[in-house]
Amino acid sequence: MSILKNPFVIGGAVSISILALLGAGCNPKWIGFYYPDPINKIVYDQSPEFATLEECRNWVENRRLLQNKREGEYDYECGSDCKYKPEAEYYVCEDTVK
Repeated sequence: MSILKNPFVIGGAVSISILALLGAGCNPKWIGFYYPDPINKIVYDQSPEFATLEECRNWVENRRLLQNKREGEYDYECGSDCKYKPEAEYYVCEDTVK
């Protein structure tokens, strides 16, 4: 029996192809939230969407440098797949990291 006619090989190849196509659009989008005052979380700057966490952290670092802040003088979060909740006027993110 030829390897190309083996139903397990064909089925496996089809399954892998489908999973690859479904997973292609699953990369999270990241949004940064920069708090110039670590105590007052009401005042913040929000980034545009980024493709990676690293890009979000670079945005935060640029904000920090522009405002000449040192460690402890600011705070931030990078959130993945954030959705704005207009009724509550805040974002809900799948995950948040620093």
